[in-house]
Amino acid sequence: MPLSAGNTKMVRIVNISRESLAMTLTTYSDTFWGGDLSCLDGFKALSKRNQEGKKICGEVEEYLKKRSKLESDYSKSLSNLAKIFKEQEEIGVLEATLIKMRSELDVMATAHTRAADFFNTQADLVEKFKKDQSVNKKGVEDTLSKAQNAKISQLNKTKQLEKAYVRRCQERDSSEASLREIYTSTTAQAKDIDKARVKASKAEEEANKADDAYKSAVLVLEDSRVNWEREMVAACNVFQKLDEERITFLRQELWRAINADSQIALDIDNSCEEVREILEKCDVVSDIDAFIQARGTGVDHPEPFQYRHYSKIMPSYDNDSGGSTEGQQPYSEYSNDELETPKSIVSKKSFLGLTRRK
Repeated sequence: MPLSAGNTKMVRIVNISRESLAMTLTTYSDTFWGGDLSCLDGFKALSKRNQEGKKICGEVEEYLKKRSKLESDYSKSLSNLAKIFKEQEEIGVLEATLIKMRSELDVMATAHTRAADFFNTQADLVEKFKKDQSVNKKGVEDTLSKAQNAKISQLNKTKQLEKAYVRRCQERDSSEASLREIYTSTTAQAKDIDKARVKASKAEEEANKADDAYKSAVLVLEDSRVNWEREMVAACNVFQKLDEERITFLRQELWRAINADSQIALDIDNSCEEVREILEKCDVVSDIDAFIQARGTGVDHPEPFQYRHYSKIMPSYDNDSGGSTEGQQPYSEYSNDELETPKSIVSKKSFLGLTRRK
């Protein structure tokens, strides 16, 4: 997300240098071993650590993707919300404020759209980083796995040859003891002595062969051990580098994500400030005066409506079939003697009564 120029409120992105990491007192290649030649605990611990790191990267990636969707949905909601403010019937500064609110809601929606794009882009970066780390890890794991398998296989073979060597030596010692016993025996016959001598000679020969095989196996095992140790050191260095890169990468990504939140808040605050600046100018007296000037209909009050006899009204209706009284003179122009008296009213009622009887 692009940051506002000269924005001193935004936090910075800090890079972790390799030099600072070099100050670490110990390294993986110093601390992930085992006294037993068959021990693989160090490699297992590093491999588990890498798997946990991959899982954390996945969680950050999921957060960024979901955050992107939330920002996108919120942006659409703000855009729809802005449509509430249609053509205003208000007048004055309050009208300008409502119009400004509508436009600033659009600005806020745009800010959240940018945030959605930013979080989506960062999620793609985390996904790529995670895949790259998996590729780098697989290469060193495959090489180390071959070295470990060769070492374990040769170790097992050497142990078997060691047992055979011990057994042959025991057989040789037993044969030699039997031969000495026969030599010192007064009752031993020549054939028994020859048989014991042959047996002892054969046992000696087998013991020498076992010894040679055992020595050869130990030499091969040592070569396997040296090769495995070399690959283990290389793997430790790679695992440590992967961890350093992952920690650095995730730290920066999370920092950028927080920066994005700060930028959103800053954009929203700027939009709110735009509305506040107009709203500060809103004054009840000035807005009322603006309405009066724009919609006022006059200052003259209407004259009182006066009673007139129908004989005076009818000519007006004859001239105006719509019954409009516009232009008529107030009833006050007629004198009292022109108004119908109670007596005439009584006579009219009597006449109407006679008419009904007939």
